[in-house]
Amino acid sequence: MRHLLLLICLSLAAGFTGSIVWASAESDVLAGFGALLDYRWGWVATIDLYLGFLFVIAWIGAIERPRWTVPIWALGLLLLGNLVTLIYLAMRLWRSPDVRTALLGGGER
Repeated sequence: MRHLLLLICLSLAAGFTGSIVWASAESDVLAGFGALLDYRWGWVATIDLYLGFLFVIAWIGAIERPRWTVPIWALGLLLLGNLVTLIYLAMRLWRSPDVRTALLGGGER
């Protein structure tokens, strides 16, 4: 199961990276973000996204060792979004003996 989830995370990260490149060909991220915020649902979606980011940052803060890496992961998440979540989870799955340890911490190799 751990290897399957690792493969899924890496596949999603590759696909998401491709979508970032595809969207960047049309406009830069700030222009796209500005257009999104022209609409109320854009605000709602953005608030929802950043609430999720805060949850992921709290999860990383609860399990990540050493602690000094938590702000680096948090900054990456706030700048690059869930691409960083996928990379972080893939890294946890790679280093951990099982899925439970990857998600809850402790016992990394």
